[in-house]
Amino acid sequence: MPRTLPAALTTVMDAGIFEPYIRVMYNADPNETLATTVQPLGFKLSALNAEVKIPSTADDTAYFCIVRGALISGTPSTISSIWFRTVTTQDDGRFTTLIGEPLDRSYLSIAANSDYQTVIETALTFASGTIIPSYEGAAGWKAYQFYPTGKNIILSPRKKLFTILQQKYLIFATEDGWDGTDNNMFFFVATDTRATDYSITDPLFTTTDHEETRRLITRDEASVVRSNGSATAIIHNLGFLHSTASLPTNAANGLIGAHTSKVPVHLKYRTGDQITITRPNFTTTRRFKVTEVLDLQSTPAWYMILEPLEWFGSTEGGPLPSTIEAAAPYTPLATGNFDGVLSANDNNLQAAMETIDDHAHEGAWIMIEDINLTGGDQSSFDFQSIPATYKNLKIIISARSTNAGTAIPVKVKFNDDAGNNYIGMIQWDGQTGKTEQATAGAPFQITFITGSTSPANYYDNVELWIPDYANANVYKQYQARGKNIETNSANRFWIYDAIGNYLSTTAISRITLTTSSNFKQYSRATLYGMK
Repeated sequence: MPRTLPAALTTVMDAGIFEPYIRVMYNADPNETLATTVQPLGFKLSALNAEVKIPSTADDTAYFCIVRGALISGTPSTISSIWFRTVTTQDDGRFTTLIGEPLDRSYLSIAANSDYQTVIETALTFASGTIIPSYEGAAGWKAYQFYPTGKNIILSPRKKLFTILQQKYLIFATEDGWDGTDNNMFFFVATDTRATDYSITDPLFTTTDHEETRRLITRDEASVVRSNGSATAIIHNLGFLHSTASLPTNAANGLIGAHTSKVPVHLKYRTGDQITITRPNFTTTRRFKVTEVLDLQSTPAWYMILEPLEWFGSTEGGPLPSTIEAAAPYTPLATGNFDGVLSANDNNLQAAMETIDDHAHEGAWIMIEDINLTGGDQSSFDFQSIPATYKNLKIIISARSTNAGTAIPVKVKFNDDAGNNYIGMIQWDGQTGKTEQATAGAPFQITFITGSTSPANYYDNVELWIPDYANANVYKQYQARGKNIETNSANRFWIYDAIGNYLSTTAISRITLTTSSNFKQYSRATLYGMK
């Protein structure tokens, strides 16, 4: 079942009408005694990490927690995150940003023949306090032996526990709050059957077709190898699993990279919940990862993002015989200092190389969508459901119009808005030729391209830039440069420069390019986003 809330808080959050109450407490110790309470300027809370922005302070901020809820008849009704251990503090004299993790960054060695429950409880007990674990269902895996007898379980740092659990038995953990006495953490197996906890309707849910399947492989104390899954599937190496232990359920991991829009906060939502997401012509039910955000520059300012849980992201090498060639890529890595491109999830060569291969550096242009008219003419290039996760957008176009003529206008429309919300100017031949739209009007031209009167196979290009397209505080702007070669005769070569504003603060999620008649077959437009 999802997280339990106070009854009054459940009522107002179910209704979706309430006055938010959000505070951050920080302290030298992980408890409320002598803690300082402030109103944050922002935060991000996920299953095992938290980041808060508070007014600048020189006080001891070794631990912090996030208190959220609603004011009901003037009285706060709230829940709290666990007390996070501050691992990074940034202060610019105005604001202090704290980044926290659940566990102390310390070294721990545990006898390898301990069971899973002992390993978890030992790792969650440290000098500054104890986190109380709870488990989904019967959790028979708690009694399984962790590693072969005679070895040691090395957690350096302690947080490596979470990566190893995920990779050894598809076990996930999520913070489950501070109840005034104890910090709590919830553990579950990602592929275990779970009844649907609740349903959410999100018309802007972004889907993907990315699915990962694996063959689970393991070795027991007698060196007997067991597996579960197709022999041709990529291997997920669970490592050691005692002969009396059952392999975890093997399930395809679908919709990787999908996500909701900024959905309204309901504090019952917790990572691992089985959720039905519905949008027009689409429904999915699966486990989700929940991230809660307070961003005062956003609309809404307090929201949640839900993403399908990913359990086949990396693979534990495990103590398999060297004769099993398939295990070679999973040579374990020490992850304690991975805090850049790589993280604790990249604990073997294969996982680390996949992360590096998939990584897009800050400032890199990533292709979002490519529309290539190989099948025939088309009335427009229409880019829909553009995610708001990039800094800037650009579109590169190679096109020809089916309309008679040699210089046919191309116009841009944002968010399917054909109203009088555009101003702009296009010029050519220095400023000898210029057209302005100073009074707000309909979508305006950004370039001219060849038409059916031009020689066969003549196509023109244009590059369109839309900076800061998701900023809800400013009107949107664009700039374009295009070329038009009408014929191969003198004085029929043109360069066009266009600028303009879309007089709306709404984030751009759709861009439509049109021309007179249609774009000719083999025209192409590609949309890119800057990371």
